[in-house]
Amino acid sequence: MIELDSKKSSSKCPILLFEGVCNLCDSAVQFVINRDQREQLRFPALQSEAARSALRCADATANLLDSMAVIDDRTIHTCSSAALAVACRLGVTWSLLDIAKLVARSVRDPLCTWIARNQYQWFRWISEYPFNC
Repeated sequence: MIELDSKKSSSKCPILLFEGVCNLCDSAVQFVINRDQREQLRFPALQSEAARSALRCADATANLLDSMAVIDDRTIHTCSSAALAVACRLGVTWSLLDIAKLVARSVRDPLCTWIARNQYQWFRWISEYPFNC
């Protein structure tokens, strides 16, 4: 998690940045869209200009192209912290997953890294991103 200068963040809605050409990521975004009843999140693919602009505004220096990230008004959440940041916005039931924050990132993140390393082999590429960024 990287703290941001709140004056530099221009987004009013949290932004979920994701790998735009992976079927797993596309399915995860569809899952979130179907459960984001208050329509709080925006979903630019990491490869899009909208994502690059949001990352510039957040002064993000890390390469996130093989990861998922959430940018909110104060913080960039990556890997398992990004998943938990999304879950807490999907209602009471999903926000219960926030208890996983009691487990150290050094324990949670290797699973995310392993999935990211194998996502194209397991879930294949999609030829065209179905959303407008």
